[in-house]
Order: sequence, then C-alpha cells, then structure tokens
Amino acid sequence: MKILFYTNKGKKRKNNQDAILVNKIYQNDMQEPILIENFNGKNLIVADGIGGLPYGELASKEVLKVFEENENEVLEKIIQKARKKLRQIKEDKNIKDLGTVLAGIIIRGNRATIFNVGDSRVYQVRGDFLYKHSEDHTFEGNIITSAVTSELENLKIYTKEIEIEKGDVFFICTDGVWGQLSEDELEDCIDENIQTFGEKLLEKLWTTELSDNLSFIIVEA
Repeated sequence: MKILFYTNKGKKRKNNQDAILVNKIYQNDMQEPILIENFNGKNLIVADGIGGLPYGELASKEVLKVFEENENEVLEKIIQKARKKLRQIKEDKNIKDLGTVLAGIIIRGNRATIFNVGDSRVYQVRGDFLYKHSEDHTFEGNIITSAVTSELENLKIYTKEIEIEKGDVFFICTDGVWGQLSEDELEDCIDENIQTFGEKLLEKLWTTELSDNLSFIIVEA
C-alpha cells in the first residue's frame, strides 16, 4: 500500500488539535506531506480534538496512542479504553471534559473496517468521484452528536466492513478539509497518482481562509 498524509494548524488557529496515526502519531505541523511507499500497518486514522473543550490537542494525541498500543483489540474495546484514558486525564487536570472525533480505516489482510465517531470522514475514490463511506454524527450540520470524550455516554460508532482490492484509493480527512472545499472542488483534485492528488488538494486548500486545522490521509491499495 502507498500512503500520503499531512496535518497542519492552518492559517488562523494557534495550535494544531488534529493528530494522525500512521504507525506512529504526527502531532506537530508538517511542512510537506509524507509519502510511504510500502505501508504494512493496520491503523490509518485522523483525530480532531474538540475545539470547544480544553486540551483538544491532548485528547486527539492520547486517543490515537491508545489505538497504537491496542491495535489487536476490537474497535469498540479500543474506544472504551480511550474513554477511560480521557477520564484519567480529566481527573488529573481537574477539568470538566475533553474529547476528540475520529475517522479511519483498520486494515487486516484484504479486509478493512471503516469507522468514524463525529464528523471526520472516509471517502473512496471511484473514477473521478468520491463516495462517502462514513456517516456524520451531527445535528443541523454543525453540532457534533457523538465523540470520544471523558463524559458523553451516548456514544455512536459507525462501522462498515469492506474488502480491499488492489488499486482501491481511499481519502480520510477532518472537517478542516472537507468543510473548506465543496465536493466538486475535492473531486477536481483526484489523480491516479496519490502524490499529485495531495498536491492539488493542498494547492486548493491554501488558497482558502483555512479557518481550522487540516489533516488527511490518502491510501492506495
């Protein structure tokens, strides 16, 4: 598999509350996308710390660390462990709540689990179009109704099992990407070379206001 990934604080945020898990966590701003030609890992996940809560960058990073440390567990157990970790942080720092939304692909052989909690997304490229596999957990378009937090009990996890075939291309991103560009603009970036796909995407994104952090992973099977 080939993997191209990128995370950046954007133009207006002081820090980056996003994090990416591609074998390891990249929390700090990246100047350029990173391409991995031969990816053999399991987890490809973007996390977007909830900006309305304190320690968003800590929440996204710590939740992805739990995924990294428990990659052989089933998804639901990993998320419950992540919530337990956030509760520990909440108690240690004496804060009301902290949390993050997630979206990603967990790969096991030629099978994969696509999942999301919140409003980060997973798309598959089909020809010149993007097909959304994930399901936004939002109300009226911008109120998040599910997230991995230390408090929220009514947790909704969307999952979908698929078979991966050679040549399949997937696009995982936070709302700092899909919320900045229209679907037509995103589809204009599609290219058979994932590095060119990423370059076109960044060129379009950096000509917008970039009011949020932005993170994406492009996957070619």
